[in-house]
Amino acid sequence: MKTLKSIAIALMLTLGLTQTASAASLSLDPAKATFNPDCHSVVHVYLHTEGEESNAVDAFLRFDEDQLRFKDQIDNKEGIQTFPTGLYEAYPGNEVEDGAIRITGFNDKDFFLGEGHFASLVFKPKRGVEEAQISFEFIEDETRDSNVADINSLDVLRAVKNGEYKFAENGECGDEVYPSLVDGVFQSAEGLFGAARSPIWTWFWILLLLSLIGNFFFLFGKHFVSINFDVRKIRKTRKTAKKKKK
Repeated sequence: MKTLKSIAIALMLTLGLTQTASAASLSLDPAKATFNPDCHSVVHVYLHTEGEESNAVDAFLRFDEDQLRFKDQIDNKEGIQTFPTGLYEAYPGNEVEDGAIRITGFNDKDFFLGEGHFASLVFKPKRGVEEAQISFEFIEDETRDSNVADINSLDVLRAVKNGEYKFAENGECGDEVYPSLVDGVFQSAEGLFGAARSPIWTWFWILLLLSLIGNFFFLFGKHFVSINFDVRKIRKTRKTAKKKKK
């Protein structure tokens, strides 16, 4: 039943929503930057719901495939995928192909409200490229392009911010700024460890492990001390008994 519902939501986003409402935006961060052509460039896709409760997003972007080469971020799927951050429960659509980027995310039970990091794009310019653009496919009131669905299945996307990038030797190097993002890829597109490759999630799991270890020693340490005390008491009683016999 959940699978059918997931497919229905994905098809709804792909084929188009039938009604429109107001207020939400998608943006690229940074919108303008100079990157080092010898390193991977990292650009984030952000969602701003502007007070709306959203349970699905379809981000559709365009780029010149003669200018940019994208790095795959999921190692157990064919083709090239972006880095889904886990902002939404599932990302049934995620592909980079023929100059187009399509990222679909949705929540089966909950909704998202506010500003959030939806996905990340990792790429390099092809040899000799000095400038490139990445743009959202978006026309207001057109539901077959980028859209943001609210909990009533209304398209609430009203604005997008595209990206313009230059490449020079003194530019930012994504390999240094986001090493875990560039070097690592997902082991699974979904699940408990879905977006656990970022430094924040790494520290989360380390602290959780330390907490479990601490609780283990706290709970079982008391028993160990109690047992050790009882053993000593028994030994003392036996020694006392032996002395009385003598």
